[in-house]
Amino acid sequence: MARAPRELIDPQVWPEFQELEKTLRSYLSEVTKRIIATAIHEDVSEPEVRTRPKGLARGSSIDLQ
Repeated sequence: MARAPRELIDPQVWPEFQELEKTLRSYLSEVTKRIIATAIHEDVSEPEVRTRPKGLARGSSIDLQ
């Protein structure tokens, strides 16, 4: 921890800290997404939503024997 006058921190140090934090968060987000995509699957898009096929009523089942 450092002690410094507020007149120095507010106009100079704090804005620079906020910019560095924004850059770091963006970088870490990109790296995280890349690691997950590589480890699990390269397609990280949302899954396709399909409608229920015609002829299948809600609650019905299909005998696969």
